[in-house]
Amino acid sequence: MSGGGSLISAGARGRLAGGGDEGNNSATGGAAASVPNVPGMTADERNKLGLILKYESRGRNVMNYMGRAQGLDPSTAKGYTAQGYYQMLNSNWRRLAPKLGIKARNAMAASLEDQTKVALALMRESGIKNWSNFNPSLRRALLSGEKAGAWAERVPAPEPIGVATGAKGSAAISSSNNDNRRFANNNVSSNMTIGNMNIQTQAADPHGIADVIWGDIDQRMKQSANATAANFGPA
Repeated sequence: MSGGGSLISAGARGRLAGGGDEGNNSATGGAAASVPNVPGMTADERNKLGLILKYESRGRNVMNYMGRAQGLDPSTAKGYTAQGYYQMLNSNWRRLAPKLGIKARNAMAASLEDQTKVALALMRESGIKNWSNFNPSLRRALLSGEKAGAWAERVPAPEPIGVATGAKGSAAISSSNNDNRRFANNNVSSNMTIGNMNIQTQAADPHGIADVIWGDIDQRMKQSANATAANFGPA
């Protein structure tokens, strides 16, 4: 849990307030979360937040078990208020969240992304001790250099609808950008000679030029057919 003043010893507080004992800290229902992307987050910060997810809440958006046992409302100002994916105290949440433009009154009322931003801000402000001082399991994990693994897995940002991905997508996007650049200047014109044909067109892209060429050829063929019919009569 994230720290705050108390007369309870660090170890006892960790066991009572939601950290330290994974069994007591587990939630029921739903898939466990992993650390989402936050701009500027380092690999070390991501790993530590992943360990907090693992040992504090098991990746669940829950009230700490003592708060649940006492029937505390998540918005309660004081007491065993550690909650959410990172088991943040309401006192810390209400101090930091507004500075980040987050309006939720408590952690459990916020998204995983917003909770991650506030937890990261607290960790940058005063370190992971806000959790490890009260959670023996987390402390041991940190001392042993444990890697958070799937708990710290990067969650890819969703692609905008209609945007292709991968090598083929990159090629398509590049081609589209080139086409856009070709069409950007409507004053560009092409002048070319094919055999006895002199073609002038405003089209600057291959497809547009080809359309003009075939249109000109078609028109000339019709003119030739009409001339033949006039001189010799219908075939």
